[in-house]
Amino acid sequence: MKMDYLTEFLDYLKYQRGLSENTLQSYEWDLKIFFKWANDRELKVEQVKIKDIDSFLIWLRKNGNCIGTANRRAYCLKSFFRWLLRIEVIDRNPLDLFEQIKAPKLLPKYLTKEQQESLLETAKNGKNKLAWAKKRNYLMFLFLIDTGLRIGELCSIKPTDIDLSGGILRVCGKGSKEREVVLSDRVRKVLGEYLDAIRVIDFDGQVAGPGLASRGFNLKTVTAEFGISHSMAKNAIRGNSRETLARLRAFVKDKIQALPVPWLFFNRRGKQLCQRHAFLVIKRIGRKAGIEGLYPHLLRHTFATNLRRRGADLLLMREALGHASVSTTQIYAHVGNEEYKSQLRNLVNQN
Repeated sequence: MKMDYLTEFLDYLKYQRGLSENTLQSYEWDLKIFFKWANDRELKVEQVKIKDIDSFLIWLRKNGNCIGTANRRAYCLKSFFRWLLRIEVIDRNPLDLFEQIKAPKLLPKYLTKEQQESLLETAKNGKNKLAWAKKRNYLMFLFLIDTGLRIGELCSIKPTDIDLSGGILRVCGKGSKEREVVLSDRVRKVLGEYLDAIRVIDFDGQVAGPGLASRGFNLKTVTAEFGISHSMAKNAIRGNSRETLARLRAFVKDKIQALPVPWLFFNRRGKQLCQRHAFLVIKRIGRKAGIEGLYPHLLRHTFATNLRRRGADLLLMREALGHASVSTTQIYAHVGNEEYKSQLRNLVNQN
């Protein structure tokens, strides 16, 4: 199997079709799975037929892939072979006549009002050695429940994307499509407090505050630039050398304080919070709140369900969720139909 096909195809998707990094990673992962399957059977990409695709999909289902995952991987392969046809590696796309596996329509899962309150309470008051990390986690849950952001969108927020006074967040979503997200009053309040906290650099007697991490630094990297050892800096912070501490503070104020905060959500090493880390935080706090198997998209479904129950129509929800088509938003059409059901019940019971 020629793996350079993969590199060239991903370049095509990135530079000609302008797909996002998350989508590219998904394509790469799906294709690598197919390439390994084909290599194990000594099957060359130029020789693939529709019967081979059928065999691959059967193998996926036998190995625990749900119908949705199998369909997504088939769509990925269809795009890949269409590209091979375009560059004249093959003379026919083996998936031209392919039809997706029919999947039963499932209603979206969501959290009840009580579960939402329990989750937010747990995130807000949970134990965490780092006070700012607890604030970060609480803000993450507020964002997901009150804005319906995708986890990739959440981790990619920059402070410059936020208009706090106007209550608006600019988001670059799927397919590099930009949209404006309206922030709830409680998100704005907690967000303002969080921004104030991560912009301030302070020494609390042990380690530097979140202001360093928010700018991509920690005490060790600062002291290295300052020209003293990490242990000397810690001794100064503990009060053993006021002169060293004063010079260290002056250095931080002059060289680091003015630097911008690149990411709203970051880890203790000052790096952008990755989706996997955020997923694990959500799962862990969900478990503490008594919600097993919590995942980010469930909170997105919860946001959409909340909107629908409050009277939002599907077009408004489509804009809020950043869906390309209202057909995607249609899965929430059943929510909030209690009044309709009540009226129908009265009609069918009339003599």
